[in-house]
Amino acid sequence: MSDQAWSPEPWRVGQAPGPRWVEVYSTSPTVETDACQADGPANAARIVACVNACAGIENPEAIGEVVAAVRVLLDPKSTAQQRGDASGSLRLAVHRMDEVKP
Repeated sequence: MSDQAWSPEPWRVGQAPGPRWVEVYSTSPTVETDACQADGPANAARIVACVNACAGIENPEAIGEVVAAVRVLLDPKSTAQQRGDASGSLRLAVHRMDEVKP
């Protein structure tokens, strides 16, 4: 794994510093405090779920491409051409997930 530019996983939801904002932070033993605030508990939980799901992925920006291709592959209304294109897109997107960003 490369030197990542983000706070290491796992992240978790912390205490709310006020009625609206909720703290989200890395729980890695190598990071003392990497905290940010999310607008409400539902957003905080979504942020944490997304970050933790991307653990070990060098280029999480490619996840959207993976999801789009899988949706086409699973759609019973997709044509053979669409499924073929999606299969190629999926291969490329999975490869891009492992690309180290400069």
